[in-house]
Amino acid sequence: MKNIVLILCSLFLLAACGPSPEQQATMTATSFTSTAYAYTPTPTSTPTPTMTPTPTNTPTSTPSPTPELSPGLIAYTSDSDGVIGIYVVDLQNSSDVNIMTIHPMGDYEPDWSPDGKQLAFVSRRDGDSEIYVMNINGTGLTRLTDNMEKDYYPKWSPDGERIVFVSSRDGNEEIYVMQSDGTSVLRLTSNTSLDDFPSWSPDGLHIVFVSDRDGDYEIFTMNEDGSEVNQLLQAQDDHRLHRFIGQALKMDLLVLDELGFIPFSANGAQVLFTFCSELYERLSFILTTNLKFADWVQVFGDERLTAALLDRLTHHAHIIELVGESFLFRQRIQQEVLK
Repeated sequence: MKNIVLILCSLFLLAACGPSPEQQATMTATSFTSTAYAYTPTPTSTPTPTMTPTPTNTPTSTPSPTPELSPGLIAYTSDSDGVIGIYVVDLQNSSDVNIMTIHPMGDYEPDWSPDGKQLAFVSRRDGDSEIYVMNINGTGLTRLTDNMEKDYYPKWSPDGERIVFVSSRDGNEEIYVMQSDGTSVLRLTSNTSLDDFPSWSPDGLHIVFVSDRDGDYEIFTMNEDGSEVNQLLQAQDDHRLHRFIGQALKMDLLVLDELGFIPFSANGAQVLFTFCSELYERLSFILTTNLKFADWVQVFGDERLTAALLDRLTHHAHIIELVGESFLFRQRIQQEVLK
């Protein structure tokens, strides 16, 4: 079984920093109250036992206990206990929900390490948004970033050695990368515009992100060291889209998160339609959006294309509609009360 790879702010999501409270009031169309991050460990083959003489008078060492990893674990953010915290649920037993971490100032944006043994997340427990890691049993809490500005949206590299994230430490939102222990911080982008929502390519050699550096929000890619920044929509012209579809087909699950905050260009809508059509009935999707189906045409700009895309995305789908107050808005109110 392949590892599940979740791409938040998917390669075709044109989003800003986040929705307004009014937009978050209604979650529709395969929507979750918060973004869920799944991990499925790769099963290891069991070697055929062989008859080996057991040495006598040799004490057997007992390994240190490690967290049990069961297939289909999902980490998510919820305020079900009155404060925004991080929870883990096993899809094989949905009633078994474990609280990972809860703090009055809020813990959110969890992301699994590739081996499934740690979670990176964002917390305001020390006064501003910083990035932390902890073991999946809630132990080993470690703060990775420490500055007066906000650091957020951590994403592990496929090899588990690095974490890419967003920070405003140098004046505006830029993309940085650091070692998984918080050392060797490297700034990858540098411009006066907003760069946000980074994610790794499956091979760990490229990073995709959103930027308004060209006047509106577009999808860009760059090498892992920040070089060779390109608009993703140009991929359709030089046949890189076909290669990316091939990479996506190696995944078990693809997440299109917060779809539709900013309308697509005509070219962007066609790229997303092509992408989803090629993966239709070949790859599992999770899609979150604040839009009703009737409003999707406002995002994609073409009724026929929108109808065809909805047909493919909703076929075989489980649609969950939730109505509730915005987590971020509620957290902001709580912070004002604490002040």
